Amino acid sequence: MPSMCDSESLSYKEALNYIYSLRPRGVKFGLDNERYLLKRLYIDYNAIPVFHIAGTNGKGSVSSFIASILKSAGYEVGLYTSPHLEMFGERIQINGVPLSCDELCGLLDRIMPVVEEMDEKGMRPTFFEVVTAMAFLHFHMRHVDVIVLEVGMGGRLDATNVIDCPVVSIITNVAIDHQSYLGYTLKEIAYEKSGIIKPGCPVVTGSMEGSVVEVIAKKAEREGSPLYIVDKDFGFRDVEMTLGGTVFDYFDFDGEVKGLKLYMLGKHQILNASISLKSIRSQARFRVDDDALRNAFRHAFWPGRFEVIRYKGKTVVLDGAHNCNGASVLGDALNLYFDRKGMTLVVGILGDKDAEGMLKYIMPFMKSVIVTKPDYYRAMDIQKLYSVVSKFITEEKVYVADNVSTAIGKAFGMDVPLICVTGSLYTVGEARTYLESIGAVERSS
Repeated sequence: MPSMCDSESLSYKEALNYIYSLRPRGVKFGLDNERYLLKRLYIDYNAIPVFHIAGTNGKGSVSSFIASILKSAGYEVGLYTSPHLEMFGERIQINGVPLSCDELCGLLDRIMPVVEEMDEKGMRPTFFEVVTAMAFLHFHMRHVDVIVLEVGMGGRLDATNVIDCPVVSIITNVAIDHQSYLGYTLKEIAYEKSGIIKPGCPVVTGSMEGSVVEVIAKKAEREGSPLYIVDKDFGFRDVEMTLGGTVFDYFDFDGEVKGLKLYMLGKHQILNASISLKSIRSQARFRVDDDALRNAFRHAFWPGRFEVIRYKGKTVVLDGAHNCNGASVLGDALNLYFDRKGMTLVVGILGDKDAEGMLKYIMPFMKSVIVTKPDYYRAMDIQKLYSVVSKFITEEKVYVADNVSTAIGKAFGMDVPLICVTGSLYTVGEARTYLESIGAVERSS
């Protein structure tokens, strides 16, 4: 894989500084800004077919699986996800190759004048709106065959929802998160996510909660969109799961695919893979044979999602669980693979998250905890998180580290063979970068 770039390049630094300077503009729901950006960039955002993916958790993994399947079948695939784990270019990829520094700078040369024009009009596009426009511009300039597009937040008013008719609309699941933006009940959040359902376009969901499925089904019926629901229209069985990988059989009304092999661990990844496979099977535009499917699943990799790393007698689990549903899934996976053995937890969580609700699912596995914070402006204060952690474990077993790298180093010095790093993808990204620096793992892209 080619190097991202020389990170000392002044132009690259300026480009990143400019993009990150937009973050304080916060979140802005609505499609007007994105449409304006794309119109001024002369981009027909409906010209390239799109698989559109929303969901509280799992949408990054599903996006990765779908992109892997389409690439394996010979298509040129643009993949847009967020946030990035280590390098900004990970957000915008073509056939697994992240956006390069030169490409980033070239895109900004095109986009910055439009942003300045919008600022003068008082429109002030946000970080996510600008990066989404960069993704569309890059994919159109490179003439990709298909785009796999992950929603940033919600769906109905997310910047990615400018597209009129996706090849498939996918809602991985619905759980409580981002309440101040999406609502405080599952039905309210499901309403926002079902906003990506468009007239006549197939819909696939991994949601099993009755009230959520009801909202999605009503929206699909109103739009005349065929709906495929897990455990009703498709599913998986005959599962074998070990740390060496997973084997499962997929089935739907069109038939069965036996003996699929995954190296992404956890039962939740079998569900994500099945959602992805059904999404491919629910449309006719992109044909994929079983050999391409098997190859795609064997090679699919999404770092920081129950990623297991072994180094110098330690086993490190990196997992980007950042809400209660994600923490529950992580707890299930820890119990499955490690049988409640004592672990050291390295945790850093963002300030708007339910830290106590998350920790209750993973603290039963922990012998000690190192509280830290990622280098991100929304990170929870260390002392605040320390107070929450102390509700679950005696204070003499709780340690503090000013940054993630120091926390990982401290964990390696403890007499505990298992380390779990979680709480935020920002925390996990910094942990992975540190582990690369000491030779414990190779860069993922």
